[in-house]
Amino acid sequence: MRDDRYRSVADTLVAALAAAQGDETKETAAAQAAIAGFMAIAGDGHPAEHGLAEYFCDDGTPDDPPALERVPGATEDDLDRWRNLIADLADY
Repeated sequence: MRDDRYRSVADTLVAALAAAQGDETKETAAAQAAIAGFMAIAGDGHPAEHGLAEYFCDDGTPDDPPALERVPGATEDDLDRWRNLIADLADY
């Protein structure tokens, strides 16, 4: 089950990635902000301990997909790129 404490951070990530329109610098900034926001809520520890990448990339349901899958117009290539970006930035 998804932890809704992070929903506003996820929604901000969705909007930022949609606005970035493929600009890698903006995508990186959006991912960094999402990681910082998530960890500010999660507290101490490594992002993997809190399931950061899983939350943004994998956790969800058909009615409420994960953040990355909610970005309008996202392609499979976009999703793969963003998953890798978040994993790299979060030191997975």
